[in-house]
Amino acid sequence: MSRTSQQMQAQLAAARGLIEQEYVANFFTYSFLWSAVASLGQSIAQLQIQADSAFMIISSAFLVVDNTTNLPVTTIAATVQLTDQGSGMNLFDRAQPIANIAGTGQLPFIFPIERVLSANSTITGTLTAGATTNACNYYLSLHGAKIYDYSPSNGKNGRVVRI
Repeated sequence: MSRTSQQMQAQLAAARGLIEQEYVANFFTYSFLWSAVASLGQSIAQLQIQADSAFMIISSAFLVVDNTTNLPVTTIAATVQLTDQGSGMNLFDRAQPIANIAGTGQLPFIFPIERVLSANSTITGTLTAGATTNACNYYLSLHGAKIYDYSPSNGKNGRVVRI
């Protein structure tokens, strides 16, 4: 019995884990908060991805607020490293200036390719503050979509996507 080219391609794709599947995607935002970080200080925050779905990061935004004046800080010299604890992978080769990896709420940074984080995984963010007059709160929002397995009976509403 001979195989068709299409069957062989499907078998190859399956072996590589490349079979497209349908998922339900709903907008969601996860946020890091590093509170009251002193000038030149370092702080670690963890983000727990909920167990009900994977999360696809599409864009990011940041805001830094001075703890004393409660006003946004316009000059930011902080660096950030994000680590996926499940895979042990850093998202960057080294800590990045926050302005290189996140935009503002009005103009977020769009990831060149989406990053999918597994359900129930933990992401650790290590922030090193630059020189500031007062301690600051640093907010980093990861905008994207919760990704649910698609099934007409799972009760999840949203956009059906193929990944």
